[in-house]
Amino acid sequence: MAQFCSCSEFFIVLKTVCLCFLRPYRSRNEELDEVATADLKYLLLPVLLAALTLKQVSAAQRLEHVQKARRHFLDFLRRCKDYGIGSFHMPADGERAEATPTEAESDSPVPVPRPQQPDLIAMATQRQAKIERFKQRKEAEAKLAELRVAVDGGSADDEVLREFYLLQVRRWITIAIEEIDSIDQEIQILKRMDVLKQVL
Repeated sequence: MAQFCSCSEFFIVLKTVCLCFLRPYRSRNEELDEVATADLKYLLLPVLLAALTLKQVSAAQRLEHVQKARRHFLDFLRRCKDYGIGSFHMPADGERAEATPTEAESDSPVPVPRPQQPDLIAMATQRQAKIERFKQRKEAEAKLAELRVAVDGGSADDEVLREFYLLQVRRWITIAIEEIDSIDQEIQILKRMDVLKQVL
């Protein structure tokens, strides 16, 4: 295995691998059954790149990093949706946090929070979806632990390997959706901090 001097070198290599493997990866008429079992693990490249992007700690570039990570997470989720892996609702493509401020907000130097009526039905739906994702993730992790014994022991046949990789992908789907929710909140906070820094 190659040795990397820094996280940035590893990040560059991972990004290059993602570009090489995923650009021409899928034709529009390709089904999941047509993907070779050994190639299923490459579906994880965008989500792993997103997770690594979030680990970068440069405070000056944090907004840029979380926006890149969000794009990688969305890319992963789109690929999963195209292949029909899992049933989930795609997060909004345009970042809510990147929405341009209204004229009233842009006239004032500091954003003024507006009282909003909570949408109780939407909040309950979001809560229920989060609970369901948590249950799915725990089930996937339990099954993965069982399958990992066979995979690591070398006794797994093609069917077991395929199930193992697809469970990994399903697990990362729930993680990606949760991360996008967190990223949207963080983007809003980072933008408000930028505005406050400019005012002060």
